[in-house]
Amino acid sequence: MFKKISKMGTALAISTVTMYAAVAPQTVKDSMSGNWLVVNGQKRFMSGMNLAWINFATDVGDKSMDINSFTDKVKQIRKAGGNALRWWLHTDASNCPKIDSDGKVTGLGVNTIKNLRNALDTAYAYGVVVDMCLFSFDLLVPGTKSTYSSFNLENNYKFLTDTSAITTYLEKGLKPILDSVGDHPAVMCWEVFNEPEGMLASAGWSHVTKKISQTDILRITNRIAGFVHRNSKKMVSTGIASFQYCSQYSTEKLIAAGGDTDGYLDFYMAH
Repeated sequence: MFKKISKMGTALAISTVTMYAAVAPQTVKDSMSGNWLVVNGQKRFMSGMNLAWINFATDVGDKSMDINSFTDKVKQIRKAGGNALRWWLHTDASNCPKIDSDGKVTGLGVNTIKNLRNALDTAYAYGVVVDMCLFSFDLLVPGTKSTYSSFNLENNYKFLTDTSAITTYLEKGLKPILDSVGDHPAVMCWEVFNEPEGMLASAGWSHVTKKISQTDILRITNRIAGFVHRNSKKMVSTGIASFQYCSQYSTEKLIAAGGDTDGYLDFYMAH
C-alpha cells in the first residue's frame, strides 16, 4: 500500500531588494486533498515554474544570493497567474552542505539560512509558494557548473553510500534549516532529490560517473522525509525522473530501506 500519496505531475518542473517584515511560522499542518495541496490551511492548485536556480548550486552557501533576480522571477510567475516555484538548494553540494573526506556533513554555508529566509519572505509577499529541492543527481556529475565551488565527487559518493552519513546531514544540515524556515508558510514542500534515478547504473546516464543503488536512494529519502515530518508541519516529496519509477517509492519500500516509519512521501512528483 501507499501512505498518503497522491499523483502530481511536475508542471513545477515550476526586484529590487525589499526588506519584508518577518513572516510568522504557520501553525497548521499541511496535507493532501485529492490531487490538491493544502498549504497553510489553503487548498491550492499548483501552477508555476521550475526556476531551478539563479546561480547553480550557489543560491545557498557562503555567498549572499542574488535576491533581485529571484524577486524578478517571483514577479514574473505572479504576472502570468502562477503561484508556485521550484528551487534547487544544495544541488551538487559544491557549496552547501559542507561534506568532509569521510562523507560526513560538518555544517552549512555561512549565508545559507539568511538566503533561504530572504527568498521565502519574498515569495510569501507575492503569494507564491516554493518547492524546496534539496539535492540532485548532480552530486555525482563532475565538471560542476558552479562559479564558486569546492565540488568533490569522492566526498559526495561517500555521503550517499555510507549509511551513517545521512545522520550528520540531519543533525548539522537539515535541523538548522528546519529550525529557521521549516514551517515558513511559503514552503510548498521539501523535495529530497531531483531525478535521483540518474545515479543508477540502469539509467545509463553517462555524465553521472559514479553509481549508487536504489536502496541508497530510498534510504536517504526515507530518513530525510521522516525528519521533516517530525520537525515541521510541511509535506515531503521527491523529484522522480519518470512515472515508471513511482512504484519504487511505496511507503513499505522506503521504510524497509531506511527504517524510519515517518519516512513516507506525501505525494509524487515525476518529470
